[in-house]
Amino acid sequence: MLNPKLLIRCAFGLALLTVVGCSKNNPVAPTPSTSSIAVNSTGTTLFLGSAETFTAVSTLSNGTTQATTGTWTSDAQAIATVDGTGRVSGVASGDATISVDAGGVRGSKRIRVLPNYQGSWLGNYIIDGCSSIGPSPWTTACSLGFPNGKSFTLAFQFTQANGIVSGTAAQNAVLSNQFSSSVQGNGAVTAQAVGNLGTTSSSQTWNLQSTTDGRIAGTLRFVYTDTSVAVGSATVTATLSNVNRQ
Repeated sequence: MLNPKLLIRCAFGLALLTVVGCSKNNPVAPTPSTSSIAVNSTGTTLFLGSAETFTAVSTLSNGTTQATTGTWTSDAQAIATVDGTGRVSGVASGDATISVDAGGVRGSKRIRVLPNYQGSWLGNYIIDGCSSIGPSPWTTACSLGFPNGKSFTLAFQFTQANGIVSGTAAQNAVLSNQFSSSVQGNGAVTAQAVGNLGTTSSSQTWNLQSTTDGRIAGTLRFVYTDTSVAVGSATVTATLSNVNRQ
């Protein structure tokens, strides 16, 4: 019969394995558990209409890391959807949290979905309002130059860095100066610019929105002045029409 003290020492692994009556098998290491999960993507923004496959990496209790599969979810399906492989699609402008659950642990990443304004755009704007003050030529500016329903050509040249849009606008022969504006939470852009043609200057306000990739809608407001005329101005409002990325 083994000495009781020896049994206790063997049970707690304190005796040498060569002691008579103790097992010589190596003890089995416990399976490491998941400590945390990191959700990875190329950035914190996703363009409307685009998709990216997110990945997950678990940190285990023993300090190692490993690629992880789990159950993917989005807390805002109307903004961004995610399938079982982690493929996230931008549906509408806004914020969403993409999460994956594995091993009883959740990992999450907050992203922003926003329109892609990058590129060259062509279309038209249609006059829907005009008012003027002052002497000639302002007295006939609206009736002759900007009657309701008249269509003018329009071009944008934009660059975009995440939520900042920069570029120029051209209406017929008038090219604006370079402007830069932030994309608002709803995906809209309000930009201020100035265009000059000879002695005539136009102070421009653009209200742009893109809810479908490759198309821009919105309105504009121009205030025209002329250095050759001491007083007066014309204010024109219009709606964008068929503005598409080229």
